[in-house]
Amino acid sequence: YALCLSWAGEPDEAMDRAERASISDPLSPLVGTTIGVLLYQQRRVDDAIGQLRRVLARHPNYTLAHAHLTRALISAGEYERAALHAATASRLGQPFSAVFGAFASARAGDRSKAVSTLQELLHVPAKEYVSPLAIAYLYAALEDRTSALHWFGEAKRIRDPLLCQARADPLLTDFRSAPELRAT
Repeated sequence: YALCLSWAGEPDEAMDRAERASISDPLSPLVGTTIGVLLYQQRRVDDAIGQLRRVLARHPNYTLAHAHLTRALISAGEYERAALHAATASRLGQPFSAVFGAFASARAGDRSKAVSTLQELLHVPAKEYVSPLAIAYLYAALEDRTSALHWFGEAKRIRDPLLCQARADPLLTDFRSAPELRAT
């Protein structure tokens, strides 16, 4: 619920709900990760990194914490560490994390990983689902705004449930005003 509040533009209420949940269950990796995500969405990147690292100190194999720490580390410019956490999250079963590992590589100046990941996603057999957001993120990392907007538009067209999260992602600040990322 806290994440939904954040995506709806209610960051203070979102944090209040997450902190109340933390009081009820202070060791929950989901609640701790949610607080980290909210901090990240509020552009409090250093606080988000600290929060997500605390979750991982208690729950080293918690996939979502690795996945969200990846994005926070990218925002902080810590691309090598981001790629390591993306690889861990991917190994633990979070396939979308490979996209953020490639995103980190592109931001670090190694565009080849993002290009190869993009080519893999574009050639997945039709029977397998690939979120258009995965493709859009990679084009954003490659600074191909036109292609990124096309795929954000495709995500909006099919009502990809992850689009709410993308709208709040600091990695996509340059796209925030685009109609393809606005709610319908």
